[in-house]
Amino acid sequence: MDTPLPKLAAVLASIPPPTTVNVHVNVGVLNNNTNNFAPPPAPESARPRRAAAAEGEQRRRDAEQEERKEERSGKAEAVESESEASEGEGESESEEEEVQPKPKKKKKETRGRYKNGKLIPTPAQIQAKMKGCTDRAQAAYEVQKLTSAYTDVKTNLVRSMVRKIGEPLTIKFSIDRQIADLLPRIKTERVTYAKGGRLVLQGDDSVNYMVKAKMWERMSDESKALAAKIKLAMSELMCEHTTPNTPNYSRANVYAAVVGFANDKFKGNSRATSDFPGVSWHPRAKKWLVRASLTPGSKQKSLGYFNNEFEAARKVLNEMDKALAPAKYAKYRAALIFYDDDGTLRPRLKVFKKFSQLARFLRQAIYARLPPVAASPFSAAKRGRKRARRGK
Repeated sequence: MDTPLPKLAAVLASIPPPTTVNVHVNVGVLNNNTNNFAPPPAPESARPRRAAAAEGEQRRRDAEQEERKEERSGKAEAVESESEASEGEGESESEEEEVQPKPKKKKKETRGRYKNGKLIPTPAQIQAKMKGCTDRAQAAYEVQKLTSAYTDVKTNLVRSMVRKIGEPLTIKFSIDRQIADLLPRIKTERVTYAKGGRLVLQGDDSVNYMVKAKMWERMSDESKALAAKIKLAMSELMCEHTTPNTPNYSRANVYAAVVGFANDKFKGNSRATSDFPGVSWHPRAKKWLVRASLTPGSKQKSLGYFNNEFEAARKVLNEMDKALAPAKYAKYRAALIFYDDDGTLRPRLKVFKKFSQLARFLRQAIYARLPPVAASPFSAAKRGRKRARRGK
């Protein structure tokens, strides 16, 4: 019987001897400046392999870019050839039969648009205004101001104006010939359009001041005595323009002078939603809002909302009549009227009993739209009782 020792020896002899494995441990170097370990340098055997791999990657990228360029150039050549072929076909077709497209009709604008609160007239509006004059800029000005700058030459002196810097301006300045005869400077000196629509002559002399001063000088003694009674001075008056056309001093546009407080009440606003002073449309409430300063120096206050514009306008006049009824406010209801009923220049001072009467006198076209209030039978009976008492 064999023993297991020889078999074990044979098995051990058949096992190959172990191979040696060199293990390289890279240890970082301590940096004395930053107290950090710097990464160890790559072994010399790995450097050529990395460089070769980078070169191969760069070659592959260059080859891809070249392929893309060739594809793009081929597509461009194909598009050019197609366009040339289509042009050739189009030329042949056009030679056979020329078809012209129908021109599109331009829509005529009938309404002007607003920009920064100013009306920009349409070409149709300018053409309509140019029928009476030959200046396009003048026609545009007339449409924008919604009034005519040209007036009757028989009754008014019409002159051209210049800007403050001296360049020509196409706006015309017109003034009644009766006033022009009293102010010879207006006939000879240049008229300049200053800021705020103020007109001046040489030396910055205001046309507004010259006109009211001449009218004050020609007042009768009775009117001067009345002015002293109500404590009205000439410096408080201003020429009242019934339209926004400030260069127009014709008889129809400027026929009275009032105190500055009353003049401010009737100044036009390009963004105003109503022609009546103190009345404006409130978009949120969807009603007519009334705001006004009732006495000189007072702040504006709200007087309520109204469904009807005419009711709102009457509210303003009624409140103004109540506030300016005392005798100390008589000069705010006065007006220096330039002309008589027949158009003769004869200045006189008139004090109206109510402010509403002054408003209707200065803005006849606006307040003519206001329908009269129906008289109540109770008010008629009250007036009858008053008459009976006076008779007794």
